[in-house]
Amino acid sequence: MAIDERLFYRPDGKRWIDCEPLVLQPAITSKALQLGYGRVQASICEPLESIGGIKFANETCFEWDYRLFFGWPRAWMIGHDFVDGIVQDALLHTMYEAEELPPGWVDVLNRFRLVWVPSKWCHGVFLENGVTAPMMVSGYGVDDIQFPYMPRHDEEPFTFITVGHSMFGRKRVDMVWKCFNVLKLKGELKDARLLVKTQKGLVSKETWLMNEDGTSKQAVGSNGVEFVYETLDTKGYSCLLGHAHCLVYPQMAEGFGLIPLEFMATGGCAMVTDKTGCTEYLREDVSVLLPPDVTEEALMDRMLWAYNNRSEVREIGERAAKYVRAKWSWFHAGARARTQLYEHLGR
Repeated sequence: MAIDERLFYRPDGKRWIDCEPLVLQPAITSKALQLGYGRVQASICEPLESIGGIKFANETCFEWDYRLFFGWPRAWMIGHDFVDGIVQDALLHTMYEAEELPPGWVDVLNRFRLVWVPSKWCHGVFLENGVTAPMMVSGYGVDDIQFPYMPRHDEEPFTFITVGHSMFGRKRVDMVWKCFNVLKLKGELKDARLLVKTQKGLVSKETWLMNEDGTSKQAVGSNGVEFVYETLDTKGYSCLLGHAHCLVYPQMAEGFGLIPLEFMATGGCAMVTDKTGCTEYLREDVSVLLPPDVTEEALMDRMLWAYNNRSEVREIGERAAKYVRAKWSWFHAGARARTQLYEHLGR
């Protein structure tokens, strides 16, 4: 990975390593380090600290400049030590994947010294809901060791993958599964298969197959669909992504969207709705952009196109892997966030 030397310098021309660092005390509220905010914190802290400018205090340190919370806002985060309604040492990294914030969020968010969100879409949502606290926008990245490039081969059975917390909801896993089954029943995908990755226990192991008229019948069998119901470690998850040629991800709302970015890093072609937080990194030359309000018919057309144009799909994936390494590593994410924190907090 080529590193832009400018990332080692502050906007004023001084080297980060030569400057007195801001000392942050990280505090996480996520229960699972492999999911959500826990995963982000585990990935962003080292890059933030790597070239100076930021230093993280350990858990026994009681001297810090700011506390940095990861997670949804909680009343206990703000305490009673605020001045003019602001807790001077409290920073929050958060997001919300809907256009209306839950009750109570705005009051808590407005007491933070700084709110860090990962996308312009999140920033707009927070503003529309009445958040007046200072905000910074800085997104995420990919570890190219954990998600290495894995070349795809045209002669292999063409494999789609869709990933979500459950079958239903904003990632629309059920929509992908339905479209795949309809195309299968029409005989248009032939040897293609679909990997469906959801969390254990959130979907019945009895699969549902589609009839020609759009109705469904309960059946035990795959019809080319393989369900993965479990939380995988990073290596297992990365290998699962590497078995697929095309990610189908018709999301309705994403704070940022790590799943498509990680898939792109492995050399796969990501087919993603061009809306909400995913627009931060999506480009026509390195992904397949779905319209914001994609219909089942339009999604089936794009899936059929991918199946019938394997060489082009492979080339898009190859370009995507290079693009992610050049622009969207965790090192780049740390450099961007460091500059933003400096501009908002300074010395």
